[in-house]
Amino acid sequence: MRRTSVVTLLSAVSLVAAGPALAQSRTTAPTPTVAIRVSISDGRVVLIPSDSVERGTSVIFVIVNHSRYISRFSIAGVTTKPLVPRARVLLKVRFISRGTFPFSAREDGTSDRPRGTLIVF
Repeated sequence: MRRTSVVTLLSAVSLVAAGPALAQSRTTAPTPTVAIRVSISDGRVVLIPSDSVERGTSVIFVIVNHSRYISRFSIAGVTTKPLVPRARVLLKVRFISRGTFPFSAREDGTSDRPRGTLIVF
């Protein structure tokens, strides 16, 4: 009986000691990265495949200007350089906090108005 309780106690102590080590290994894993295509056309902006990502995700926006005008894409305080028609650019943003992030596409000479939101959950 005493031997069984000693083995149980040693097992419990080893699990308690290993707990922080297991938690630490998960926090140093690389952040997930997803690619979202952004299609800018005359008067419209579409995110493909999704308009939501998990917190901590790095998003690479693949932005293509299908409109007839020079355009810029903005999200989370980051704006692309001016994109001529049929131009393509990559924009990488890491979303650390949850929330809704409005995005917009602005044609040169027009006001910057929101076109939609990206949800970070």
